[in-house]
Amino acid sequence: MIQNILPFADQQTTGKTDEGRATLVKRLQVATGVRGILCDVAGLLEWRELDYFAGTSIPAVQLLRFDADTFAASAFARVGILRPPGIARSVQKRQADYFYGRLAARLALANGHFKRADIGTGPNREPLWPNDVVGSITHSNGFAAATVAQAARLGGIGIDIEAAISASVAHSIERQIVSRRECEVLRLHPGLPYALAVTLVFSAKESFFKALFGTVGNYFGFDAIALESIDLEENCMHFRTQTSLCPTWPAGRCATVHFRFLSHGEVLTGFCFTSKMAYA
Repeated sequence: MIQNILPFADQQTTGKTDEGRATLVKRLQVATGVRGILCDVAGLLEWRELDYFAGTSIPAVQLLRFDADTFAASAFARVGILRPPGIARSVQKRQADYFYGRLAARLALANGHFKRADIGTGPNREPLWPNDVVGSITHSNGFAAATVAQAARLGGIGIDIEAAISASVAHSIERQIVSRRECEVLRLHPGLPYALAVTLVFSAKESFFKALFGTVGNYFGFDAIALESIDLEENCMHFRTQTSLCPTWPAGRCATVHFRFLSHGEVLTGFCFTSKMAYA
């Protein structure tokens, strides 16, 4: 049985009504230092700031829901978010994803009491955080989210949102994401639809990659870690590295990735590890 569905309508700030829009304007102005931000960011529907992974070391997540079709590129200049040339040349949806991801990052920095900073993009499309910060950004299917922590506390953090894939797609791409052994683990949970389980593992491995990339310094594949078990009561998945990724992440290290289900059908996963190599 799937548990812990997170209703996006609870404890949120929404821009659907005039009253909700006014509240959202005020909160965003305080958090970002930009006046009239909602008027400048057409398409922003909701902002949620919650501790999705309570009981773990993963910090609070800033989650935005938006309508990319009504997004205007002029929001970059008006809100003060840098728009790289590659993004400026991209389609509207890509620009909206990038903008809202960076807006979520700005909100995360403000929530963590960090100095406001422009989050650039590295040569591998990774976010470039201030030296004292580790963080992660994700966007998918009209959602964008970010979380940050002190670099002195965490060695890395990764979050990922994915829309649930269909059964036909799951069976066509499963071998790119999961091994035969991992498929056997997934089938131990008949209450978890197989396509959703594949989506979860894909998202979990994305979160693990994001958290480790700054430490490893290069790309590694989905086969770098293997799923060993899923705990639907605690909403977590247990993995073990299959190869040595770097001196602090040798083959055989365990990693626990936490997950939640969003009420719009998406999955949210998160992973972090401390600077002393423990996992969370």
